Amino acid sequence: MCDIIIVEGDCVVDDNKRIEEFMKRVSSNGDTQNSGTQYQYSYVEMEDVINNPNEYIIPQCLPACKILWNKNIETFMVSNNEDDHLYVLLTNISEDNKNLLHHLIQQDSRYFFDHYRNTYGFKAEGIDNSAASELSTLANQLKIQDTLRFKPSEKFLSDFKMTGGKMEIDKYGHIIRQENPELSNVTLEEALRRTGKEQLYVEQENRVYESAMYLQWHQRYLKSIAHAINNQTQGEYSDDQESGRSSSSKPRI
Repeated sequence: MCDIIIVEGDCVVDDNKRIEEFMKRVSSNGDTQNSGTQYQYSYVEMEDVINNPNEYIIPQCLPACKILWNKNIETFMVSNNEDDHLYVLLTNISEDNKNLLHHLIQQDSRYFFDHYRNTYGFKAEGIDNSAASELSTLANQLKIQDTLRFKPSEKFLSDFKMTGGKMEIDKYGHIIRQENPELSNVTLEEALRRTGKEQLYVEQENRVYESAMYLQWHQRYLKSIAHAINNQTQGEYSDDQESGRSSSSKPRI
């Protein structure tokens, strides 16, 4: 177990009891589950939701969520059966989709920015099948994006070297973790091996992906880009052929 110290002014003292109390306060602000009942969760990791969506997403919101997931867009929160309308909040949004959402908000009141949670979302009035269909239509307006769940290799290695390092908690409640001296000379290759992420490192991109799922999301995004380029090239080729036929034809006399 790593040492934890409290920093108070210029004094540094060991105080495991006070640390435990502080960590309990931190934990209480992020309960992972409000109750054991279906749909009643305050926070669940994206992968867990996708792997078991019927546990976490009400049926009316699920089609829209699947549309978003297929576009590599993460859902942050959705409505439940106690709400009188359907909504989906988003997270880890690309700049392109942020710009698109900003534009949509100006044109359509069903899109909105949640200032309390500092993120974008969209909604449909009611909770019936018609509202569910409307929610899916709104989801379809967004573009496929690249996942943001990766770290540059330098950041990945730097974070790994802090594993087991001391944590300092200042008088403002900020936690600062120090580098573990025992890991100061660890290489990227060793860090990848020790975290089991060798297959998640893409050297050409200098990225270490958070999980296999997010690497697959990235690969899906690359395929969509290649597909779009191919379609554009074929369209330009067809236009050139049509233009060539038109210019070669002669009017009859």
